Amino acid sequence: MDYVHVPVGSCVNLLECVALLRSKKNGLLCIVFQIALADLLLFFIALLELLNSYHQSWRFSSQSCMIYKGTEMLTNTSITYLLICLNFHIVTFWNLYNVELVKNNRNPLTSFNDSSSECLVTRNENRIVNIDYQKRKNDVPVILPVIFLWILCLSISMPTYVLSSTVQVRGKTLCILANNYGAILQSLLLVFSTTLPCFLLIVSMLILIYKLFRTSGKDIDRVLTKQFEEIRNLLIFGIVFTIFYIIISYQRHVLNMFSTVRQFFVSEMYYINFPNVYLTMMHYSGVSFRGLLCYLALPSVREAVRKHIFFCTNKITTKVREVWHQKTL
Repeated sequence: MDYVHVPVGSCVNLLECVALLRSKKNGLLCIVFQIALADLLLFFIALLELLNSYHQSWRFSSQSCMIYKGTEMLTNTSITYLLICLNFHIVTFWNLYNVELVKNNRNPLTSFNDSSSECLVTRNENRIVNIDYQKRKNDVPVILPVIFLWILCLSISMPTYVLSSTVQVRGKTLCILANNYGAILQSLLLVFSTTLPCFLLIVSMLILIYKLFRTSGKDIDRVLTKQFEEIRNLLIFGIVFTIFYIIISYQRHVLNMFSTVRQFFVSEMYYINFPNVYLTMMHYSGVSFRGLLCYLALPSVREAVRKHIFFCTNKITTKVREVWHQKTL
């Protein structure tokens, strides 16, 4: 199985995590940082799955199996909900600047239903200009949504941590998730891990598309500010990121849904075995492309990496050269 792209993408995610950890983060960068961190965890999951597929059996302890299965569920679920949080954060950011734009562009001479000449002659208007020195709100806090998100993801993955174990099947040790727990619990997990995220992903993507159509390039050149143009680029980024994730990685949740639904029609206990090789390769390719997409599409991420990674590397290289030059003199 070819997992060469996974270490490359993990290196990109590691650089982004270090850079964003050392930089001043806003709401957007906070969510991107957590997505990169979850992708780093997926790198270790991919290594274990590679060894598992190569040997066609589980070579580690039963406790390692529990950690492997539970962390896989946690990372996949958290990335899905973080992407949903990212989309709604961009929408809220768009609404914030849209309200600010309407407020700043309102003209008191033409904001009436009457003509501007009538406004000047017949209307008594207060000509005093009030200057507001308060700092304009230019970010949306994400602390509470992110805390709720991680609590939800931990709750969803907890049954997987508890119920995963190793079993002997035809002389081989397999790390499996035994689906012998209650149908109500299975249905709840199915709703919160697959059905609800799918619905929220599609809804958030449709909202992004609607906001993008309301923000045309013609309006940007004529009226809107530079910040609004950046938000338009964020809308495009969110749409592309969501479509990419649904095509590449969400099939993992769909396979889990089919396995769970299958148990409702099978009387005996069964286990979830290894997924299809090509679908697995497709899923873990997202580790590489998500990090690269964030780096290429988000100027703030590029700036953080350039400032806290490349600039520091250049300073260290220059310092080493100076020390080496002093020793050679």
